[in-house]
Amino acid sequence: MDTNLTRVKKKKDWTKNKQAFDQILGDPFAPEPIDGIYNILHNSSSISSIEGTFGEQEGTIDTSKPTILDFFCDVDMVVDSCINDRFIRDKFYWTYVFGYTSEPERTLPKGLRNSLEQQIGKLLLQRGIAPVKRYFTVTKRK
Repeated sequence: MDTNLTRVKKKKDWTKNKQAFDQILGDPFAPEPIDGIYNILHNSSSISSIEGTFGEQEGTIDTSKPTILDFFCDVDMVVDSCINDRFIRDKFYWTYVFGYTSEPERTLPKGLRNSLEQQIGKLLLQRGIAPVKRYFTVTKRK
């Protein structure tokens, strides 16, 4: 009975980690490729023209709210902390950010991809980067 509960908890954690990773960095290997927020913002023509509102109502811009550049830096720090090897980190970016999925010499092997997705997804959740709507929301204190 106890091992079943452990297995269920691990599966839930695995699912949460994968969803966080997919929301932020996407999944180019899914049957219908998923663009993550990082990729959408990275591929836009002008970062300075984008506001991280994500469904919020318009109002005055709060300077305590993280910017898109803060978001990029936070995501890059998570990736850098999970991948120490520069060669693997380069392949990671070629695969997930630049979308070179059809070139085997530039993509990561499947087993390594799964492991990195879990590690990075877990850290994205722990550091409050995912879910992205919560990241760009300011909590007001009274």
